[in-house]
Amino acid sequence: MSDNNKIAMKPNQAKNGKLSLMTALELAKEQRSRKSLLMVFAILIALMVCVAILTTIKKGFSFFTFFPLFFAPTLVTKWMSYKAVNDEIKAREIQ
Repeated sequence: MSDNNKIAMKPNQAKNGKLSLMTALELAKEQRSRKSLLMVFAILIALMVCVAILTTIKKGFSFFTFFPLFFAPTLVTKWMSYKAVNDEIKAREIQ
């Protein structure tokens, strides 16, 4: 791959290219790592939603009511990253 192609790649293409170069063992490790990050972010956002609901009930609408919405895109990004690893594993038919 020439330097010109590397510059023209989008971030997702670079990540997918990186995944395609990994061994099965590296993919399994990457899958566990991304799954852990996804679970941590999901738990944190769930806690933020609970706090937002409680503060809305007690004090009405405030900044904390909408606070989880600021982190939702991060959760979606982590989920898409985890899904990309799973798709690569399925494409290779690795058990």
